[in-house]
Amino acid sequence: MQPSNPESYVIIGLESIGRLFGVTGRTIKNWIRKEGFPAARLPDGRWSTTLGNVDRWLLARNEIDPYGRNGKQPVQLHETYIEAHKAAAEISQEELQAILASAGRAA
Repeated sequence: MQPSNPESYVIIGLESIGRLFGVTGRTIKNWIRKEGFPAARLPDGRWSTTLGNVDRWLLARNEIDPYGRNGKQPVQLHETYIEAHKAAAEISQEELQAILASAGRAA
């Protein structure tokens, strides 16, 4: 059964989460520690998050600082991210466009 929305689309494992961005699990672990990436450790030791949590983190992380004080480059997205949203199938086109625009991508 397909998830009904991004909040219920659970991604398990650092490598699986990393595929959303085209990065390694090690990068995701660094983001958890240093960037406040929203992931929780499961009892079996694996990490998990939801697509909805990733969306909110991306929007906050990629927010443009008009004074350039944060000095952070926007997080890049991978095709897997867009495919995950197609599977979740409940995000509006406008929401997806806003997220992709924040990461410097066009749909």
